[in-house]
Amino acid sequence: MTAEHQTPDEHGADVIPLRAEDAHTETGLAVAKRAAYLDATGTGDARRLAIIPAHLQRARIAKTAGEALGLYWYKTRFHAIRVPVYAILHIWYAFRGTGRLTGRVMTWWHWTDGWLLESMAVAAGRSGHHDAMNAHREGKKTRTARGQIIAASVVAALVLLLVMVRFLPWWGWLAAAAIAVRVLARHGAPDGQKIMRAAVVPTAYQPPTPEVITRALGSLNIAAINAVIKDGPGISFVNDVHRDGDGWGVDIDLPHGVTASDIIRRREALASGLRRPHSATWPEAVPAEHAGRLSLWVWPCQPHLAPPSPLIWLHRGERC
Repeated sequence: MTAEHQTPDEHGADVIPLRAEDAHTETGLAVAKRAAYLDATGTGDARRLAIIPAHLQRARIAKTAGEALGLYWYKTRFHAIRVPVYAILHIWYAFRGTGRLTGRVMTWWHWTDGWLLESMAVAAGRSGHHDAMNAHREGKKTRTARGQIIAASVVAALVLLLVMVRFLPWWGWLAAAAIAVRVLARHGAPDGQKIMRAAVVPTAYQPPTPEVITRALGSLNIAAINAVIKDGPGISFVNDVHRDGDGWGVDIDLPHGVTASDIIRRREALASGLRRPHSATWPEAVPAEHAGRLSLWVWPCQPHLAPPSPLIWLHRGERC
């Protein structure tokens, strides 16, 4: 820093600005003739986001609504043509669900866990005779109490059925049958399998692990980065890759001579290396740190599809 960059304050000391664009701060400290201190004013400047995201503003709201309506209209047509298949699957899984629920109720009624306790006590011989008798008595009490609960539930169900026969219109029977079939089908469907297929299948993104990020940075064709990856200690991660809101975040110390601005200018190439959309890859500088500190935020989004809720638009609208 030359002398013209040093401005004395009211106490006669040289004030040396500390900002990202001032590359000679250390030199300025070395050549200061009087007591010097750093002026950190402005190092924490940040860009203010729009109060209303651009896609929800007056000029864009019609197109945003059209995209959302188009997506839901597509889903409606996709599922409508598959209604017969869904109906058959629901009926089949409802029969399976009835059997499963009946088996679970019978197992709960007979308290099969108590049989295991009785068997263990009997296997212990004379020393376990007292425990076996206690388990047997407890089993009888439990089965009697649970049988009474089941009987009361059956009576209540029969009373409800008679009330429905007397007062419920035909469309009410259809609604009740649809609800019953839906509930039973959920119990009868294979575990982890949905009866209705998704109309829009999200892209399978690879989580941004340190290996993936290192590979992406290496694809930028920056000599200093390639050198530390190939022959040096590798990319220095300040913290672990962690969940940050809807996506992942990580802070990285770039090799000497490489700045965060170098990566930001190659954002499109970085997104390609991460196999993410351009709008889902956000490299940023860290104002309070040195120029080589990079903050990377990655969102597993699909920008060509409308987000499921306007609240998400408001939350992440500036990013993807």
